[in-house]
Order: sequence, then structure tokens, then C-alpha cells
Amino acid sequence: MKTMKIIKYVAIGMALLISGMYGWYLMATEINRHSDLAATVIIEDTLSSSAAYDLEQLRKIELSIRENELETASGLIKTLIENKEWQLKACVTKQCEILGYDRIE
Repeated sequence: MKTMKIIKYVAIGMALLISGMYGWYLMATEINRHSDLAATVIIEDTLSSSAAYDLEQLRKIELSIRENELETASGLIKTLIENKEWQLKACVTKQCEILGYDRIE
């Protein structure tokens, strides 16, 4: 009889443990999914902002060339190149550093 009580308590404890672990897994999975989505939105927003800035600068360069303002166009190009070099130098991942430094040095 005493053995049955022990088995019953062990079974209840195991069921609670398994349920808790599964709940923790589901919660962690949802948090991870939400974090991935948030990071993706931030990355996409950053890339879009950067592309919009580059596009604006390229339009200014194109306009300067059409109006034969070559010094202005040259200055805008130099600024754009310096900004991109700074972005590559500020990169923190190993792959980005390799690609960045190989291209600017």
C-alpha cells in the first residue's frame, strides 16, 4: 500500500515536471519568435532608411551632373563614400569586418 502511494506521488511529480518543462519550452519558443520578428523589423527599417538616404544622395548627384555642377557632385560622392567606409569600419561581425576591410583598404 505504501509503495502505491509513493508511485502515485512520483507519477504526479513527474507529470507536473513534464508539464512545467513543456510550458517553459512553449514560452521560450514564443519569446524567441517574438524577438526574431522584432529584430527583423529593426533590421529591415535600418536597411530601408539607409537605402532611402543613399537614393536621395544619388538623385542629388544626378541633378548636379545634369546641371554641370561637377564639384558639387564630386563632393556628394566623396561624402557618400566616406559614410559607407565608416559603416564598414563600424561593423561588428567577423564576416562583415572581413568584407569591409578588404574592400576599403
